[in-house]
This record gives sequence, structure tokens and C-alpha cells, in this order.
Amino acid sequence: MRVSELAAARSDAEHAYQAKSRFLAAASHDLRQPVQSLVLLMALVEQQTANPEARSTLVMMRKALDALKSLLTSILDVSRLDAGVEAQPEPVDLAAMLRRLALEYRPKADEVGLVLRVAAPDWWATADPALLERAIRNLIDNAIRYTRTGGVLLGLRRRNGRVRIDVVDTGIGIPRERQADIFEEFVQLNNPGRDPGRGLGLGLAIVARIAKLLGVAVELHSNVGRGSRFSLALPGAEAALATEEGDAAEFEDPGGRVLIIEDNAIVAHSLERVLAGWGYETVTASTGEEALRLAEGECWRFGAVLTDQHLGAGLSGVDTAREIVRRSARFLPVLVVSGDTSTEGISMIAASGFQIMHKPIAPEALRRNLARLLSE
Repeated sequence: MRVSELAAARSDAEHAYQAKSRFLAAASHDLRQPVQSLVLLMALVEQQTANPEARSTLVMMRKALDALKSLLTSILDVSRLDAGVEAQPEPVDLAAMLRRLALEYRPKADEVGLVLRVAAPDWWATADPALLERAIRNLIDNAIRYTRTGGVLLGLRRRNGRVRIDVVDTGIGIPRERQADIFEEFVQLNNPGRDPGRGLGLGLAIVARIAKLLGVAVELHSNVGRGSRFSLALPGAEAALATEEGDAAEFEDPGGRVLIIEDNAIVAHSLERVLAGWGYETVTASTGEEALRLAEGECWRFGAVLTDQHLGAGLSGVDTAREIVRRSARFLPVLVVSGDTSTEGISMIAASGFQIMHKPIAPEALRRNLARLLSE
């Protein structure tokens, strides 16, 4: 093949890759708005329902919604990685992280008759904690999804100055000739019917990309019919003097006034109801321009701003928040809640310096983030 043909083929491949990224981001954004409404409304209904039969139905609805959220999270992870996110390494308490994740995933394992165990001495490693946790979550999800009997073990081993994280299962195993394939996007070896409950086939591809960002390799040892071990070997680190890892301490809702900027009426109403239940007073605007008028009329008396990013044809959420902070001439915490997973959108919001959460957000996560913002 001539040089010109190689260049043309490369250009075509790059265009196809960019088109795929744009499609995933657009589809993800359009789906996130109604899913966000469902998540918030589901939380409200669960709080108000005491009938056992109705609660049983709600449990099944919650499972279906969790499966949909998982699919959207996978798309978001790919978009974040496409946006060129960089690792921010720091000392990480691996044992605390694994114990916390085990506590979170144990009910899911119990539902399918699996035992989820942790064997983790108090060792630390150097890594980006958010990226590392995302990778471990994907490995745990995968282990539970493809293990029918037995269990899953989260473990740590230390050798030659490195700490190895192991996620071991007694699942179906992976044939040697297919072990390289599973780290490719959209590859699923045991889902011929494309059951959406088993994801999109992005989980291990995301793990591989995160591992590359962390400067490590994903190790895989697997035997068909006996199970698999996925490992990440990280540089060891000394224990930090203080850590928020494993922070399961109870927190109090500080209350106060929150300016909500959201152009989707159902999401806005749901946020008002949820925040009111946590003791917050809210003022709501549907556009950036309306938010500026309201905020000025209220003499900027807000404890925080909670805004969507895309607010129609006018000002964006970030632009509106910047202007509110500028005019109020004081520090004002801003939380941007966005369904935008495009490379450009993620990069732009990150550059603003405001905190960001991606739709659909769980009410518990929103509650904790708001409490932290208002307590700073």
C-alpha cells in the first residue's frame, strides 16, 4: 500500500472514531434528561410508599433503572477518556477503598447467591483515586455478572515495592485465544442475545484505558470453567496522615438557599421536591438570563448554585454561574449537573473550576455533594 493510501485510510479511521464519539455523546445526553427525572422521582416515591406490594414493585423498577444508569455510565466513561483526562496521582488507601466497595456491592452479590469477600491488609499505593475506583468498579461488576456459583474476592498482594489489586472470581472463565479480545470496545463473549443487563461490552475496554493512564498494565489469568483473576499492580506509597477514604461518617444537611437553574421542567420540579425534603429552600430559573434576574432580585442571597449546563439558546450554565459569582463579588459554591458527555463539553466544564456531576445523579450523591459545598 502506498503512503497516500495509508494516509487516506488513517484519515478515514480518525473520522469514523470522531463520528462514533459524537454519536455516543449526543445519544447519551438525550437519554440522561428523562433518566435523571426518573431517578429523582423514584426516590420521592420510595420515601412516600409504605405498602409492601408496592415497594416490591418499586424494587424491580429500581433494578431496571440501575441497569440503564450503568449503560449510560459506561458511555460517559468513554467520553471522559476521549476528552483526554489526565491522571492526578496521590496516596490511596487501597484497603479502605476495597472495603467500601465490598460493602456497596455485597447486596448485589447476595441477590445472585455469591459470596463477596475482602482480603486487604492496610496498604497504600500511588494512583488517581477516581480513575482507580472506576476501574475496580468495572472489574467487580464484570466478576458478579459472569459468575454463577461461588464468589468474588477483592485482595491485595505486595511485591518489589508494588501493591497488586486482585479481583478474583469463580466464574465461567475466558478462553486463552479470546483473552486479548475482551479489552476491545463492545466485545462480549457470553451475551449473544445482547441482554442490556449485561452492559454494552465497554467495561474492560475502559479498565484497559484507565490502566494505561495510570501507567500500569491489566494482568489477566483465567481458566475456562474455573474463573478469572484481573490485577493492577501499582507503585506502593506511605500512608497519608489523613484521608477521606472510607468516609462513611454521617453528615448533616446544612440547609440554606439554593438557586436551581434547569430548563427541563420535570427535572427542575423533582430537584425542588428532593431538596425541600433535605431542608433546603430553593429558587428556580429555567434560563441563564432568568437566573441572573432572580439572583439580583434576591440580592445574591444564596448558599450555592445548582445548574444544568445546556439551558437552551441563551447563556450556558457555566457562563451564568460565572456571571452570578462576578456580580455577587463573593465566593459562591457552584455545582454543574450536566448530561453533556461530549469531549468538548467535559473539557469546557472542567476548565471552569466548578464542581461537576454527570446525569443521571443518584439523590444520595447529590445530597452529599451539596452538603460538602455548603460546609466549605
